[in-house]
Amino acid sequence: MIILGVSDMISTLLGGGVLHKFGLTKSYFLSNFISASCCLLYVLIGPVVPSLIPFLILGSFFGFGSTALINWVATPYLFPVIYATSTQGFSNIVSRFTTIIAP
Repeated sequence: MIILGVSDMISTLLGGGVLHKFGLTKSYFLSNFISASCCLLYVLIGPVVPSLIPFLILGSFFGFGSTALINWVATPYLFPVIYATSTQGFSNIVSRFTTIIAP
């Protein structure tokens, strides 16, 4: 859990820098590419090379953490300010219900 927390902190720091440097579209693409490629590699070569599994999980967690940060920061750019807080609140409710149903 400590390593996942460190990965989340690093993804938050780097995700903000990537968003500032490359813009919204390229940041989304990069973060989703990292997470999707790590997930795909986990499925394809995870059983063959089990020593890579922790790194692939950390990579996918890193990509998803960066995407979550970009979603949070970019909401005012994607929606008018009057709807931005409602959008974040609705997303928060949906994510919490999904978390309840997940187990």
